[in-house]
Amino acid sequence: MVVDENGDRITLKPGEGKPVAGDFKNHPWVKKRRLEISSSEEREEPGGDEVDEELVALRVQFESIFGKPPHKNSGKAKLRQEIEKWREEQD
Repeated sequence: MVVDENGDRITLKPGEGKPVAGDFKNHPWVKKRRLEISSSEEREEPGGDEVDEELVALRVQFESIFGKPPHKNSGKAKLRQEIEKWREEQD
C-alpha cells in the first residue's frame, strides 16, 4: 500500500503495476528493492518492439536458480525480490 500525492491510499498486489502520482524514492520498499518506480516516460507502450535487456537477464537468472521459468507476468521487481530471497537463504 502506498499513499499518493493527494493522500489517497493505493494497494499494489505483488507483481502488479499501477500509475501513482508522487515521489516514492524514499519509500522503504523502494529502498529494499521490493517496489520498483518509473516515470511515465520510462514505461513502455503496450505492443512496443523494444526488448528490456534487464528483464531478460533477470528471467534467465531466475530460471538458472529455480530450474523453471518465472511466471510470464513477473516483473523486474518481483524477480529481484525472489532472487534476493534465495540469496539470503543461501547465506
